[in-house]
Amino acid sequence: MMFSTELALQECVICKKTENLGFNYGVLTCGACKMFFHRVIFTKKVESYCKYNQNCTSKCRHCRFQRCIQNGMLYTPIENLLNANNQDMLSALIFNLSCLDSNRRDKLFSYHLIGDPTIYELAKAGSLKLEERPADYRMDVMEWGYISGIISVDYMYKLPFIKSLEVDDRAVIFRYCYFYLSLLSDSLRAFNSKKAFICFPDGTEVVKLNSPGVTKYFENKIRCRLAGRVNELNITNEEISLLSVILICNPALPNLSSSAKILLASYQKIYTTALLQYCLLTYQKTGPSRFADLLSLFQVVIKTRQDISHHFVICQLNGPPACLKKLFWS
Repeated sequence: MMFSTELALQECVICKKTENLGFNYGVLTCGACKMFFHRVIFTKKVESYCKYNQNCTSKCRHCRFQRCIQNGMLYTPIENLLNANNQDMLSALIFNLSCLDSNRRDKLFSYHLIGDPTIYELAKAGSLKLEERPADYRMDVMEWGYISGIISVDYMYKLPFIKSLEVDDRAVIFRYCYFYLSLLSDSLRAFNSKKAFICFPDGTEVVKLNSPGVTKYFENKIRCRLAGRVNELNITNEEISLLSVILICNPALPNLSSSAKILLASYQKIYTTALLQYCLLTYQKTGPSRFADLLSLFQVVIKTRQDISHHFVICQLNGPPACLKKLFWS
């Protein structure tokens, strides 16, 4: 009864109505917005732009769906995705994840977070209040690294199972995953823009080039190894979307609680099954080997992350010390 009373004092996060509320797809919504979201992810029929120049009513399907994505509505199938009869559920899941990725890319281009929070502060916040970057906002390699990490944390907050975890468990996941998520996003951007190296959206290098004590060979390994591998794989947006959530759902991360390990393992099974079925449907006989190749990309991401850290240490030893945001060391 207390739960019903609490709901009566709240409103749908999508349309602001106060009737027929419930937690749907991980978010507090009314029944109408629940059905709207369900229809869109299964039919994939939604306008690609706002017809009213962002000055619209609740009837604008584009803006309504964008609010669903912004607030973290996520479809999670409970049926066996390897069953051929459940292909529509797999398709809906991938479409939903692709929309979350698109939202992440848009934010990386134009948003930032004021302040210098620690990882624990980010985990305790419950959500991030991002603001649009001013047109004259100065972006260098360190600022891009910070913004990219913050956007990755914001992306993780869009996953309902992340919100359900205790603060300490969220902090562990954010600490170990934000950099890897950023690198996966960088690799897809390199592939889509037909580049042989990873960089930030405006072309800024991921490490400072020509640094004292760093060889060209080492620099190029950092820049090109991951991009070269995704180019070899001819990777797709859908594969990166699934790899991203699989990476987050890692029950082997240190210092997780027992309940968090169980939860992450269950979601990891859902998303790895989805990736396997996607590979089987898309690549037929070579699906299993494709699945293995995609999972092996994690090792390349990890190695790239390690090399970037080593590059930073060398730069610190041979040049003026850099002022690091707390995101990188807390």
